[in-house]
Amino acid sequence: MNDSRFLARRLRRLPSVGIASGEPDIRGWLTLADDGHRVGRVHDLIVEVATGHVRHLEIALDPGLACSAGTGRLVIPVAALEVSASRRHVHVRRVRSDEIVHAPRFGAKPIGDREEQALRRFYRCADVGADAARFWGVRRRGRERLPYAQAGMA
Repeated sequence: MNDSRFLARRLRRLPSVGIASGEPDIRGWLTLADDGHRVGRVHDLIVEVATGHVRHLEIALDPGLACSAGTGRLVIPVAALEVSASRRHVHVRRVRSDEIVHAPRFGAKPIGDREEQALRRFYRCADVGADAARFWGVRRRGRERLPYAQAGMA
């Protein structure tokens, strides 16, 4: 985010920052819409630099959806997502595969307040505060408040 509350960047663009030891690397994991249909794969994680917490995922859309959406990638807030407990899947809650092609898209520019509000409205999700526990589920149970990404871990 590019405002006074957050400074977030794509993990791939932070060469000195990596995923903390023992944490799951969900890049490349399959992404499924609320109706169970495949929409793409996790391309990157957008992390809050100061805390190391994941705020958004960048999803590389499957070719058919990318063509319909007019873009190859979408940014989705973690409040709208849930990591599967047993499979290498990330689920988009409350949005079907036929709806996802209408998601807000911003290109590579930073996500500011206006963009964040548009994303949260579209994905029907609440405030950032309670997102981590629901997003990670059992994958990081008990470690939700700890940094996921840390300097010197790359």
